[in-house]
Amino acid sequence: MFRTILFGFQSLIIAALIISIASCGGGGDGDNDDSSGNPDPQGVISGQVSLGSPATEGVITAYSWGSGEKAGVIGSSAIDASGNYSIHTTANTQPVLLEVTSAKYKEATSTTNVKFKSDQFLSALLVYTAGQGHTAQVTSYTTLAHALAIHQVGVGKDKFAAAIDTNDLMTQLIDLDISSIKPARIYSADDVYAGVSDEAKYGFFLSGISSWMKDISETNKSGEHDYYNTIHAVMTMHRDIKDDGLWDGQIKSASSGESVGTSLGIVALNSQVYRQKIAQHTLKVINSDDNKSTLVAGDLITPISDFSQSTDPIFAALDPLALDEEGPEVAAAEGMDEYFSGEAEYKCSITDIAGIKEITVELDGVEIDTYELDGEDLTVTVDTTQYEDGVYALTITVTDHMDNE
Repeated sequence: MFRTILFGFQSLIIAALIISIASCGGGGDGDNDDSSGNPDPQGVISGQVSLGSPATEGVITAYSWGSGEKAGVIGSSAIDASGNYSIHTTANTQPVLLEVTSAKYKEATSTTNVKFKSDQFLSALLVYTAGQGHTAQVTSYTTLAHALAIHQVGVGKDKFAAAIDTNDLMTQLIDLDISSIKPARIYSADDVYAGVSDEAKYGFFLSGISSWMKDISETNKSGEHDYYNTIHAVMTMHRDIKDDGLWDGQIKSASSGESVGTSLGIVALNSQVYRQKIAQHTLKVINSDDNKSTLVAGDLITPISDFSQSTDPIFAALDPLALDEEGPEVAAAEGMDEYFSGEAEYKCSITDIAGIKEITVELDGVEIDTYELDGEDLTVTVDTTQYEDGVYALTITVTDHMDNE
């Protein structure tokens, strides 16, 4: 979009004891011994629980998922104040389900503190190898991968393959390893990384859901994140994907078993809405004051755009909607249609969801570079003594990272 204005110038025993204790507490479904009757060595599963901000105070339980369903407990851990957990187990090699319950967290894009309801959870799947250390983050996206794995095993897929492939799919969709990467708290300067990092990217993709739910709250005239919050959204999407293996806004009716549409209040959901809104709100968080990282929209526009335009079969047959088709908005604030003498300043604001890629400023068709962009505020400075008295046209052309002008 362009805007033109006119103005006139002016340690042995101890070790044996530890092993004995760990062996007693590591799990209880009879799956911990191999065929020889010897216990498997102790292993560890550790990571962080996050919805954009760390979940705290809850309990994370590791279940055997060897049958493709939640079975016996093989270990558990409290979640600390930073969202971290560590589970020691003597389980054998098998798919393992991690489930977080009774947790609380602060929304990444508001001051609202949310406590999980009794039927709410976060989850993650991993293929556990006996005696080994494993990193497994538990997030909104690992929960969606778990939902897809439930469906795939239900229709006959091997449980090991389902645990691996569904994590791989979500990893592909948001361009980062959802299990190994620890999400950054993008609202905290303590988590600022140098340059573009997968940690920051993960933080933004998680926070985008929080931002979307803030809008959903407003649309439904509900208190900000009081009901429509990140964990509510995750549970809605988990059921959506679990029921039919598609992230498409269709669920099975509890009464008839038929496919019916789902929604967030008055907002109907489908694969177009999911892709577009999560992507747009991820960009919105990057462009907001909540972003305490050094990253701008242009740094992450490619993976965000790729998510919004994905045609993966999980999104059913609906073509994606455009991430952004509108050019930047340029709004005059000061200096419009005034006479200047000496050094003159013209100020305006520039806004665009995709972020600003390029600015061109021209004075009567001649490009000038005496301007500065601070956030959304553009200030153009002109030394009027270098020009004859008269009326001049100042033209500002702005292009965003989607090449909209």
